[in-house]
Amino acid sequence: MSWTRLAYAGIFAGGGVLVGTAAYQCYAPLVGHSLPSSSLMTLDVDLATASLVLEANEQKPFEAVLRHADKTFTGLPTLNSKALSSRFRSASGFLVDLLTPQLRRRDTNPMPLKNLQAGAIPLQHLGWLLEQPVQAVALHGAGVPVTVPQPARYAAHKLIIAQKRTGDPARRRKDLVQAATLIEALSKADPFALTDAVADAKSKGREGWARPLERSLAELQLKVEVA
Repeated sequence: MSWTRLAYAGIFAGGGVLVGTAAYQCYAPLVGHSLPSSSLMTLDVDLATASLVLEANEQKPFEAVLRHADKTFTGLPTLNSKALSSRFRSASGFLVDLLTPQLRRRDTNPMPLKNLQAGAIPLQHLGWLLEQPVQAVALHGAGVPVTVPQPARYAAHKLIIAQKRTGDPARRRKDLVQAATLIEALSKADPFALTDAVADAKSKGREGWARPLERSLAELQLKVEVA
């Protein structure tokens, strides 16, 4: 998969944000700490996109962008035959998912991103994760510029969603490992960013935000002091 093709196609310049393990693997230079990745590799790349940001851009089918990297990419069908594809797969099995913040409980799944002629899966908490993303470099070839969430927000977000993966123990463990590793690094490199992100997440609500975050910290036997 060519990261360069995605970057030069304007996906990140147009508001695309890399999330998931692919983003985690970009954090080591940002936090000044080696992060374990050998057991966390994934073939999935999630591009979290805010449709309102992308609406202003020139229309370009997302599948066509992917085919510049690999001509075998094709959109996978959804349960609703009339819905636009939100997941794309190459002949080698490489998957790219499009995500978008959930705005209302009644949001359709997938949500249509008409300027990309694609759909996007709406996810709770994703809008908060994407606030004020930062620039990073994916270690592919000579390095490819990408946009990722703030490391501290990523860690706090993983603490929250780990408690919501009741039916997926493997992903749950991965969430907790990534959160713990980033918390350790940030506690030395940027403790104020970490405490600010945790405090801000907890301020969003008790049941859906603070409680799962605190449960994950207790499970990891970690403590993040907030004012």
